[in-house]
Amino acid sequence: MPEQHIGYLLVADVVLLLVGIGTWRGMFAVEPMLEYATGRGVLQVEARIPRPVLGGEPVDAVVSFDFTGGTDLSDPHPERVRDDGDAVILPWETSPIRVRTWELSVFVKNEPTLFVLPLPRVPVGSAEWSAWIGPAAGGDPARPGGLTLRYRFLVIPHGQ
Repeated sequence: MPEQHIGYLLVADVVLLLVGIGTWRGMFAVEPMLEYATGRGVLQVEARIPRPVLGGEPVDAVVSFDFTGGTDLSDPHPERVRDDGDAVILPWETSPIRVRTWELSVFVKNEPTLFVLPLPRVPVGSAEWSAWIGPAAGGDPARPGGLTLRYRFLVIPHGQ
């Protein structure tokens, strides 16, 4: 084998090794737990879904949530659905256990729409409701139009 090819193979081996190490760290890295001395952190979310998107079906049969930024204990609230003019509001909450990023997917008819929440990795404490926000930039233009959400983070005292 020519000496020049051996050099190329060594460079390729080093690159593959570095990519492998990076991938391994990303897959097995464990985020620290989201803990508060006074209580547990809860992310409350409300999705506003225009009625035409629902196609006449119940909102909780068409829409679901997934906290994609870490591990959590999800708690849907279909009993709290409410009307908002030409849309329906579906509440949801989760207790994040480990947070990599504050991202969640709202699934409408099994099609995900990604939302990125501008929260610090570890929120200092409770916060009021955000303004209504749209999906993350660069999303699929075929996703449901008009889908928005708002959120707030609460530290709920232990035992409540």
